[in-house]
Amino acid sequence: KSNAQSSIFSTCAKCTGGVYGADQACQAMGQVYHDSCFTCCAFYDFSGRVFCEEDYLVCGLVLFVNYFLN
Repeated sequence: KSNAQSSIFSTCAKCTGGVYGADQACQAMGQVYHDSCFTCCAFYDFSGRVFCEEDYLVCGLVLFVNYFLN
């Protein structure tokens, strides 16, 4: 492996290019994106963690279901 290949942090889910450090990436729905490739229009703070709108709604639904099932 070359030095460039060994320093890849992850692969971008949108452009499939190499992400070379956590400082140029974000994660949503279990996938990694370049900051410039990730397009989400809304972010929410939930229990001290930042979520995009889709993740926030999923977390809220999971908590709602768990509350009423337990």
